[in-house]
Amino acid sequence: MVLITLPKTYAQLGSIGSFSFEVRCLYADAITQKLYIAAQPPSFYDGKPTFGLAYYDFVTGTGDTMSTAVFRLADMYSITRADSFLYFGGGFDTLGGNTIRSYIKYDGQNWKFKDPGYILNNPMGGGMNALYYDGDSILYMGADSKKFLSPIPNTIIGRNIKTASWVYLPALDNSSNFYFVSTICQYQGDLYVCGQFKLPGNQGYGIARLVNNNWQKLGAGIPSPDVFEDMIEYNGQLIAAGGVSYVMVWNGVQWLNAMALPAVGPFFARVYDLEVYGGVLYAAGVFTLPDGSRNIAKWDGNNWVGIGLTSFSGPLGGFVNSIQIYNNTLYMGGYFDSINGQPFLCLAKIDNLVGVEELAAPIDNLQSYPNPVQDKLTIVCPVGWENQQVNISIYNTAGQKMYNVKTKIINGKANFTHMLNINPGMYVVVLQNEKVWARTVMVKQ
Repeated sequence: MVLITLPKTYAQLGSIGSFSFEVRCLYADAITQKLYIAAQPPSFYDGKPTFGLAYYDFVTGTGDTMSTAVFRLADMYSITRADSFLYFGGGFDTLGGNTIRSYIKYDGQNWKFKDPGYILNNPMGGGMNALYYDGDSILYMGADSKKFLSPIPNTIIGRNIKTASWVYLPALDNSSNFYFVSTICQYQGDLYVCGQFKLPGNQGYGIARLVNNNWQKLGAGIPSPDVFEDMIEYNGQLIAAGGVSYVMVWNGVQWLNAMALPAVGPFFARVYDLEVYGGVLYAAGVFTLPDGSRNIAKWDGNNWVGIGLTSFSGPLGGFVNSIQIYNNTLYMGGYFDSINGQPFLCLAKIDNLVGVEELAAPIDNLQSYPNPVQDKLTIVCPVGWENQQVNISIYNTAGQKMYNVKTKIINGKANFTHMLNINPGMYVVVLQNEKVWARTVMVKQ
């Protein structure tokens, strides 16, 4: 087996592959095999008018807008999957005359109005910034400045999507005039939030975890106002990134500065998005590394290094809001009009992101046995996933999630032992490691 590194190539998405205005959020969905794109309206994608949403099909290499119905106040900020639906969050309050306010769900073909979005105090000037599904039943939502009308006006709330009931969380401090939750995640069994806020009791700023139904600081806390944009688990540690602190490491006990991003002028520096792919951590935002690389970097184990992007143009010199990595291609969205001298309008991709093994199977072509299966399914995991925690999800051919379990890879394999609870038929098995996924098809006898 020969290791080869293919040259990186920069390309558009679709025939025109551009958005006429700032791209806010990207979401790569393993089930539909599409990249969902949320942008600031009014905008055009591939020359077609869109109200802030479009998709790019990984299989066909083509894209299209998602709806001709008008989203009023249609800023889009967040996308995630929860069971058989995709959820979209933003600052809108209607879609095609239906009152939905803040979020709506999508089955891959149609918008669903039976589970209306939570009504915000004032959707103008902000909205739903963060959506996070715990993999079981709760969809957590984070917004701006006490937007949720709950018993305690708050910036964060949960929705039990199985019982269609609200889950109320303790309020974050309201001492500042403008504050928000930007990202929600789980780490070591606790719920974490980050953004721009001040913790209750003067515990600190910007990031907190929920312990015994109380928001608590991490370690000694962040002593001065700071803005955190994103969090992600990497190598057993929680990585948080944003403005003043750029990239920080929380090991469950204390803060470490082992990954400080050495940004230099002339632009202010901020990290907007973090992603993990193939065991490598990537950061995107607006920054310049000492070697001249701009706006996207990867952690090589010792230092932040660029990936060949040295020239951006656009507002603030051009910046990247969101990245997603799918099948060795990095997709980026932001506010820029050229990269390395080539015209790219707010949307681009980098093929051949990392070296690949010439004879290795694609990451979306797992091996599993036996197939057909009766009681126990064994999945042969991709190289580099050894001893990692993964989610195994089973979907039927209609895209409905039938089962979801968390397990650990041992000796290169993951076992699913709940097949007796699944009816005979064909299913898609999705294995997810942090935000890297792989899949296979199996038949239950």
